[in-house]
Amino acid sequence: MNKSLYIKMVMLCVGLSLVALTSHGIASDQGVGHSSTQPEKTVTIKGQFDEAYRNWQIYCDTPDVMYSSLRSTYVENEPFGAIINLGPPALPVIMEKLQKDKDNDWQGGDFLLWYAVKEITGVDLEQWDLFESEPDIAEKYIQWWHENKASWSQGHAQ
Repeated sequence: MNKSLYIKMVMLCVGLSLVALTSHGIASDQGVGHSSTQPEKTVTIKGQFDEAYRNWQIYCDTPDVMYSSLRSTYVENEPFGAIINLGPPALPVIMEKLQKDKDNDWQGGDFLLWYAVKEITGVDLEQWDLFESEPDIAEKYIQWWHENKASWSQGHAQ
């Protein structure tokens, strides 16, 4: 295994472990298992998304993934699952990332985040009878968000 790949995989494992420990209240800023009378720092949903997104990008940069043409390779994995698991509170951040990628002519490759929106909301805008590119589907979710974000921002989940 090449050294760079090994380092990325170790970083991914460490990052996922820390996210898991933190989300279960096992780890804090003071260290694992350390109790304190001071309140723990609140991790914002944006911070959680940024961490999950970074881990997904590390995963996507591995040779086995980066040369794949299968959507499932990019979205059916633990790092992408961490993005989905953030749930509805992450929708504004995900949609902001999608919009930025669209504004950059989809050069960032973030168009696959539409799949997280689909999984979080249950809204399926993909037309199975037509061939649609991933960016085309992402644009449909951006439009859907512009029309529905007010109700989702208020905790609405249909």
